[in-house]
Amino acid sequence: MPQIKIFVGIESDKTGLENDVNTWLNEQAGAIRVTSISGNIAPQTLAKDLARNTSTSGRHFSPSDILILIVYEKA
Repeated sequence: MPQIKIFVGIESDKTGLENDVNTWLNEQAGAIRVTSISGNIAPQTLAKDLARNTSTSGRHFSPSDILILIVYEKA
């Protein structure tokens, strides 16, 4: 029966997200069979100046969310 594992991170910490995914895969070695891995990155949005509730000048973008889905079956 297929199952999913969801990982969520932010664009500014891609290395941390990669480490989380790779650590989980290593922990599951031999216990699961991965059938697919897919991901998505959210569109960038302008960072807000919270004090004024306006967009910051200079077109600074806040980090985008990253979603990784792993579909697997128990071995």
